[in-house]
This record gives sequence, C-alpha cells and structure tokens, in this order.
Amino acid sequence: MSKYSKELIRSTEYCLKQYERDYKLMDGSYYGSMKLKILYNILNCKRVLADNKDKNKEAQLFYQMQLKIFDMLEKEDNNDKTYEKRCDSLVKQLELEKDFV
Repeated sequence: MSKYSKELIRSTEYCLKQYERDYKLMDGSYYGSMKLKILYNILNCKRVLADNKDKNKEAQLFYQMQLKIFDMLEKEDNNDKTYEKRCDSLVKQLELEKDFV
C-alpha cells in the first residue's frame, strides 16, 4: 500500500472516530466539520485517480467508501437544503483551486 493511500485511510479512520465521538456528545452540530473532511478526502481521491493512469485500486475503493460515508451524512441531514447548496459550492471551489495548484 502506498504512503499516500495509508495517509488517506488514516484520515478517514480519524474522521470516523471523530464522527462517533461527536454523535454521542452533541445533537447535530457535528455534521458540518465532518462533511468538510469527507469532501477533502473525496477531492484527494479524485486527484490520485487522475494522476494514475492505471486507476489505483486502493484509491478507487477508498473513494467509494468516502462517497458512502458522505451519502450517509446527507441522509441524516437531508432537511437542511441550504447546507447541501453550500457543500456543492465548496466542491466546485475546491475543484477550481485544484486547477491552480
């Protein structure tokens, strides 16, 4: 497993632990920071997949896992449509920033 894949997995494990801890202690305010971390992970996976012509299987699996986690958070938080719009604009902003890096 590559160093970058290990770092992505470590980041996700941290996010999941944070998610579990926050879920037990708080009443919903944790969704924002969690979604932001997941969106960054999704973007990083897109970068890895774009850079590797052979479509790295580790990155592909990790990417699918991140999408599932994000989808789960969206279902939990589906009443806040303005938040969904903010997430969409964040993804677009991150994609634009990626082009300038």
